[in-house]
Amino acid sequence: PAPHCLFEGIRKLPPATLLVAENGRLEERRYWRIPEEIDREMSEAEWVAAVREQMERSVRMQMVSDVPIGAFLSGGLDSSAVVGYM
Repeated sequence: PAPHCLFEGIRKLPPATLLVAENGRLEERRYWRIPEEIDREMSEAEWVAAVREQMERSVRMQMVSDVPIGAFLSGGLDSSAVVGYM
């Protein structure tokens, strides 16, 4: 389990984190956090529409290729949703 891995002296990065190597230094940077508050002005139907629109846009941006595109299905909700939008 994270942050451990199979190799001694190496660990996995936490979710939503990237590793930056600059001037001989390594720095972990968070690129996303769960918002502390949500917009309570939006209805459930508006949230559903917003999530669907963002999913569709995100998948469409990745569908550019010179070769056939495939997908690995883990059987989870996220990979199934991605393939559904593909």
